[in-house]
Amino acid sequence: MINKEEIEKRRASVRAKAEAEALSAGLLDATFAIYHYNNYRRQFGPIAEQPPPIDWDVLRYRFSEGEIDDATHRVIALFRNAYQAGDDIRERRLTYAETVDRLRLDYPGFSDNCYEETISQGLFESLW
Repeated sequence: MINKEEIEKRRASVRAKAEAEALSAGLLDATFAIYHYNNYRRQFGPIAEQPPPIDWDVLRYRFSEGEIDDATHRVIALFRNAYQAGDDIRERRLTYAETVDRLRLDYPGFSDNCYEETISQGLFESLW
């Protein structure tokens, strides 16, 4: 059984990884890292135990407000297609590689990791 300390360590590690990505990646991947963490990764467990969200200010040191807004809209558009991507794989309408290629074509500019995380989220959502 995992104890509370181990859970806290894992949560801190996930948050630190997302924050490091936000501080070092290009605009789209940095925005993806914050959005994905704040809206999906940190949401597990009791609300009172959830770690704080990553502040969007970490991007404002490197990018303009307009760039961040545009990137955020692109990330949201990608995540809106997460369910469909996951469902296409689960229902065997597309292979994993075909799904990544479709996301890459429809939502260009993200790293492979972002497409893979989107598919992972979509697979999770399509189970419910």
